[in-house]
Formats: sequence, C-alpha cells, structure tokens
Amino acid sequence: MKRNTIIIIAILIALSIMPLASARKGVGIVWMTQTEIVNENSMHCVQYGVYNPWDEDVKIGLSVSNELKDLVDEQKSEVKTVPANTMPDNPVPIEFCFKIKDVYPKECILGTLCKQTCEGNDVVYEGKVQAIETPDNENTGTGSKASIGVSVPLKLKVKCVPGDRDWTALYILLIIIALAVIGYVVYQKVTKSKGKRRKK
Repeated sequence: MKRNTIIIIAILIALSIMPLASARKGVGIVWMTQTEIVNENSMHCVQYGVYNPWDEDVKIGLSVSNELKDLVDEQKSEVKTVPANTMPDNPVPIEFCFKIKDVYPKECILGTLCKQTCEGNDVVYEGKVQAIETPDNENTGTGSKASIGVSVPLKLKVKCVPGDRDWTALYILLIIIALAVIGYVVYQKVTKSKGKRRKK
C-alpha cells in the first residue's frame, strides 16, 4: 500500500512539472565587448547577438540595468524574433543604442558660455545589458516588457573632451546690437533733417 502511494505521488509530481518544462523559454546573449568608451551627450550603439536554444520562438529586445540608468538618458533597441533552436554559433544580430548624459561639470558664464577643463580621471560606470521580452514590434523604450533574467556585463568609460568657451554667439549678438544702434541713430538724423526742411 505504501509503495503504491509513493508511485502515485511521484506520477503527480512528474505531471505537475512537465507543463512548466515544455512552456519554458530561454535566450542567450553573445557579445564582443565588455567595455565601451563613450562621449557625453551623444548616442552610442553596440552590436549584440541573441540565441534561443529552446523549443519556442521568443521576441527579444535589450535594456540597460539600473546601475547604468543614471548615465543613460534614453535607450533604443531593435526588437527581434529569435526562432526556436537558434544556437550561439549562429545568433540573431541586434543593435542596441543609448544616449549618454552630461557627466563632467562645466564652468559657465551667463549660462551658455562654458568651458571644460577635464581635470582628474575619466568617469566609469559598470552595469549590465539585459534581455527584455517584448510582445509587440515596438522598441523596448515603449510598450509592455518583462526582463527574462539574462544579462551580460557592460562597462562604460565616459571620455572627457576639453573645450574652450565659444564666443561666436556673443559676437553675433554684439554685432546685431551695434547695427541696431547705428540704424536708430541714422533714423533719428534723417527724421530731424526732414523736420528742419519742413520748418523752412
């Protein structure tokens, strides 16, 4: 009796596990680099590959982990359908782009005349790029999405580019003001000259 009970329990456990195993989906990421040198306030793109060794197609995009969200202003990923039984030696290519925020402090005059001296070491952020399952054809920046727990490391080294203040805008403004003043003076002289002629 006890033996029959054990057999029945084992069968029930096997039946409860089987549907989970058959419905299981997975994806892997192939990457060529773990460190990228990026510039402030610029869009940077990285090529990855995704594969799917399981028996069900999956639609995948990429996203940065929380550790990199303080650095990344916006992100845009291609969304690719990865067929079942896609192996890592023949991955589906996917492009992942993100915009880097301004990181280094600038010395500014009047809010717009700024220079950057680049003192100290370059700023480095470390995080991950993670696979995101997407049910539609939209980029991973919009629509519903869910992480499937697959990620690869990514280190972003923000390059500091020294730059002097650009006085061009100020020069143009001064020229405009000077032309306006000259125009006003000429207009006043012409008006006074016409007034004197009328009096005569």
